[in-house]
Amino acid sequence: IKPLIHLITWIIILIIILFTADNSYSQPGWVQQNSGTTNNLSDIKFVDDNTGFILINPFLKTTNGGINWVQVPGLPPVTNISWADALTGYGCNDSLFKTIDGGNSWTNLNQNLFKQVSFANTMTGYATCTPDYISDFAITRLKKTIDGGSTWNSVLEFYVYANPNEWHNFYHIQTVNPQVTYFTINYEEIPGNHWSRVYRTSDGGSNWLISRN
Repeated sequence: IKPLIHLITWIIILIIILFTADNSYSQPGWVQQNSGTTNNLSDIKFVDDNTGFILINPFLKTTNGGINWVQVPGLPPVTNISWADALTGYGCNDSLFKTIDGGNSWTNLNQNLFKQVSFANTMTGYATCTPDYISDFAITRLKKTIDGGSTWNSVLEFYVYANPNEWHNFYHIQTVNPQVTYFTINYEEIPGNHWSRVYRTSDGGSNWLISRN
């Protein structure tokens, strides 16, 4: 009987070791989660460990860290969304929209030429814009709001002569906090002349430095 008990004990210990090892390797740094849709997912934002949003129409929302996603209808036709908190979000696709109820309803803020937005909080945010053609120039602007999107002021402008072979193009903007923001911009001229730069501000947009050329 004793040898049998001894054998059973070692079998149990071996099973525990194998289970522990398998469990440690089956939990990598990235875990695939099911969004519940087969449509293309173009953008994802989380405002805390549990609350996140996927840009799709109708867009998806999770409140349990991505385990479950629910559809929230009524999203305007936007291509970019920035969430200041779980209730306040801004979306744009030329026009600019705002929600204060977690995406259940949206208000048009009557702005145009907006390409991307990034908010540090419910009041302070930045927007990259598509070129505005004035006289002989194409002006590509970076704008800032400090009143929740009601009014916007230009904080940085890039000029080129208005012709179809030369332009500036914003690619991405990320606001870290009300003082620190990064954005990337490309300059293209046909044929062949181009550059890409990363800009950074650490004083709320008063000054911008080239972080990478």
